[in-house]
Amino acid sequence: KRANRPSASSAEDLTDNKLRHLYKTYITARRRCGEGTDLRYEDMAATLRKQVPKLMNNTGAKSVEFKVVIRSGKAVLKAVPKTEK
Repeated sequence: KRANRPSASSAEDLTDNKLRHLYKTYITARRRCGEGTDLRYEDMAATLRKQVPKLMNNTGAKSVEFKVVIRSGKAVLKAVPKTEK
């Protein structure tokens, strides 16, 4: 499944295709957890694009990988800084 995780080395790297895949995965996970699914794609995309440069600056990472995890019964979008390209 690792290949399905979108990663980005810049905000521009987060293409629409990558983000739509992540959004679908996240909404599906939220639905399975019984959470609301009223998050707009545009809002999620804008937030993640803003986070990539900040995370890379703060962590010294070369890229950031995004994954959906279930934590305490809630769907969470997790950013994983990657140090190798």
